[in-house]
Amino acid sequence: MVILILGVTTFFIQVKATSYMVTVSLEQNEETIWEKTYWIEVEGKTATIMIQQWIYDKFIDLISNRTLITPFTLLIVNASAKTCTSLYVTSYPSGLQVIFKPAYAGDVNLDGKVDYYDLYLFGLAWNSEKGDPNYNPNADFNFDGKISYRDLSMFARNWLKGT
Repeated sequence: MVILILGVTTFFIQVKATSYMVTVSLEQNEETIWEKTYWIEVEGKTATIMIQQWIYDKFIDLISNRTLITPFTLLIVNASAKTCTSLYVTSYPSGLQVIFKPAYAGDVNLDGKVDYYDLYLFGLAWNSEKGDPNYNPNADFNFDGKISYRDLSMFARNWLKGT
């Protein structure tokens, strides 16, 4: 809500928030390797979204304009390794300006901090591998397809950051 005070008269103007469903997916050679759906409400047309640090480093850090409008696709082709990695971002409704920020390794729920809830989510995914029902790609900080002591080490280094 915006309040305008002009002289002795006060006007209340209700600013309507718009709800968006934003899906960010990462594919390598046409196989989805990471996906996250965000439900957000914004006033205006711009939203800031937290994504895993390695995704940020691989895609967003490479482009000069860090604000992108949905829908969009970013591609990285590695001819020598014969891989094509794609970042797809869609929103409903479309036309949302998205600004990405990197999340700490350890921020399993991607809320900008590494706290007790992330520890809980990490514990649920502990000792799982890609394909297991409890595997959570947001807890796989080194992106090796399993939640192990290597991920725990990265989690511990960032404990309570952002809180």
